[in-house]
Amino acid sequence: MASKEYVDAIKQCIAEGKWLIDTENGTVIGKRGSTGNITKGGYILFHVRLNGKRYHPTAHEIIAIAGGLDVIGKDIDHIDNNKLNNRLDNLQAVSHKENFEKACKDKLMIAHYGESNGSAKLTWKLVEQIRKEYRDGCSQKFLSRKYNVHKNTIWNIVNNKKWIKGIWQKGKKIT
Repeated sequence: MASKEYVDAIKQCIAEGKWLIDTENGTVIGKRGSTGNITKGGYILFHVRLNGKRYHPTAHEIIAIAGGLDVIGKDIDHIDNNKLNNRLDNLQAVSHKENFEKACKDKLMIAHYGESNGSAKLTWKLVEQIRKEYRDGCSQKFLSRKYNVHKNTIWNIVNNKKWIKGIWQKGKKIT
């Protein structure tokens, strides 16, 4: 997500002519002829120093900002999912949640919910046990201590806000 400071720095670099930008074709060329480096993630990355600070904008960030998209607090999405297609008409500013949901829908990433989440402390079996114990009268505070999770996690489980069976399990949608 782009902060106001970051966007202002990129705007200043654009105003100072640090890059040749063609929003229609989706190209950015640095002053010295650099076309950027491709990251492991497949994005074109530039390096620039401004007022003693280093910035590492991607081509799609530069083009979106130069093209007037409102990107502060938002992610920039490639509509066609091609990270090298940086034409302005292929870029849109979306919330982080919208970007994540689109990436999952387009099978660019798998949402790891429940026990398939690498940082999950619980399993579906334990969640079912927590719900049973809560129905049987155990307090949320007691369950929180017993299962070594935050009390908010217990609240979310017993109120069906998280770990909802029938929606997501092991990163796949279940009907």
